[in-house]
Amino acid sequence: MAKVMICDDAAFMRMMIKDILTKNGYEIAAEAENGAIAVNNIRNTEYRHILCNDADTSGIACLKIFCHIVWHIIHFFCSF
Repeated sequence: MAKVMICDDAAFMRMMIKDILTKNGYEIAAEAENGAIAVNNIRNTEYRHILCNDADTSGIACLKIFCHIVWHIIHFFCSF
């Protein structure tokens, strides 16, 4: 199944999302507590999906950075 990176500033939300996705067959390749860590992670691992909810970095700002680094990721930006 596709690799996913979860970026959320709330640890409990990362845990809940991770649980839901793994139960549905997704592989959680990385977790990040903010957009800066997510950007660093994206340089090291190939992901298919990114779920991003970060108070420090807007989803649009992360999307622009991700698109400059890699173009093959399907982005999902969620607000909880």
